[in-house]
Amino acid sequence: MTENQLFSILSTFTKYCFVILLYVFIISIVKMIYKDMSSILEVEKNLPDTVSPFLKIHDINNDEDSTIVDLTKRRVLIGRSKACDIRLDDLLVSSKHFLLWWDKNEWHIKDLNSKNGTLLNGERIDEPYLLDDGDRIRAGEFELEFKTHLNKKQNA
Repeated sequence: MTENQLFSILSTFTKYCFVILLYVFIISIVKMIYKDMSSILEVEKNLPDTVSPFLKIHDINNDEDSTIVDLTKRRVLIGRSKACDIRLDDLLVSSKHFLLWWDKNEWHIKDLNSKNGTLLNGERIDEPYLLDDGDRIRAGEFELEFKTHLNKKQNA
């Protein structure tokens, strides 16, 4: 076997190894993307029926009935912007004021650096907190009561 033949065989072998490695790499990337997309879709799914919290929203300046909003998503953005899941039409409310999210079987709240702040049970929050049934959230001229277990009709 000559040196040229050996080089040709090694060159061909190296090419095939490279192609195989390239395919393995591409398949790994596709699997990672699939897993990532699956987890995103899982987060966006509705909450199980066993968890049916809602917010009772009351405009402090308006004595009309409160509005009840079911929390059916795992992440609920609240603010003045049209991009928010729950929109509070008040100039004292920031465009993206605060966030509620469901994680590890508990609801959490976080102020999103709003200009006028978010009050939880009368105290301004500046870090994430766990929510309990009956907690009162204040943003601008709106008070939102977080309810988890009680019948909505009894609380309306």
